[in-house]
Amino acid sequence: MITFLGDVALISNELTSEYKPNNPYIFNCEYVIGNKEELKPVTGKINLCSEKYNFSEIFGRNPVAVSVVNNHIYDYGEIGFQSTVTRLKNSGIGIISQNPYYLNDNICLLSYMSFGETNEVAFDSEKVKKEINRIKEKNESVKVIIQIHWGIENHPSINENQRKVGHLLIDMGADLVIGHHPHCIQPIELYKGKYICYSLGNGLFGNINQPSHYDDNGVPKRIYRFKWQSWNRKSLAINYDEITGNITIDELYQKANTLFCKNKNVRIEKYGDLKKNRKLTYIFRKYFLFAASNAFVDGKLFDMQAVKMEMSK
Repeated sequence: MITFLGDVALISNELTSEYKPNNPYIFNCEYVIGNKEELKPVTGKINLCSEKYNFSEIFGRNPVAVSVVNNHIYDYGEIGFQSTVTRLKNSGIGIISQNPYYLNDNICLLSYMSFGETNEVAFDSEKVKKEINRIKEKNESVKVIIQIHWGIENHPSINENQRKVGHLLIDMGADLVIGHHPHCIQPIELYKGKYICYSLGNGLFGNINQPSHYDDNGVPKRIYRFKWQSWNRKSLAINYDEITGNITIDELYQKANTLFCKNKNVRIEKYGDLKKNRKLTYIFRKYFLFAASNAFVDGKLFDMQAVKMEMSK
């Protein structure tokens, strides 16, 4: 049995967890681990970085591995990426990427991104298919688990790209698909006897209050603020039995800086509604989050610099 958590970023102080996974666990590492003073930020984006990676203190043990394929792992360039990987490896934590990572003789993990055509993040299905085939040819009983970064932030519904790629991964031989990136829970689908968990939500993620949108001289043009709301604080822990292929679900909730387990062994059917299109919910979430995150900050009624930058996009 192995447990998958959502996005983890130890970017604020005193993050803790009352939830301690009983099984070896894995999550998506959504930030650069390193010293900002020694790193050069990538320009024109939100940059997430922290020196903290005390996972064993927080969760009772270190993760057995983490995914490092996401839109923040290169926030401080190649040097920031290598800083992250070195620290993780030195702590005995495995790295899940586009190269096969064998957790044991029975489980192999891969990680990819797929945001669809509009985000210019290509998903090379032929390369993925060849990789899965190579793994299965060596040992057809090995369970191939794909972690994938996709979807729209704060959107409770999946998009067509997610459905298409999720089904394709199963058709190509994946045994389980675990989704990240939307920062909220999305549905779970049983497709051809295999589970696609479209988004687990935030596992443990501090509020964002960081310099961002750096220029070529390393000067930040904005303080990016993001105060997670109730839907961002809910997440799922997926417990996967590699023998049977079955999953069980624990519902988690982050209250203030602490992660708790709200309910264990929740019915999968609770998250099985793929048809409902919650576009209005997404629009409300998007603008409410922006307003709540930038109101009454730095002694001002509202951060107008944030408004100007959002309008210029």
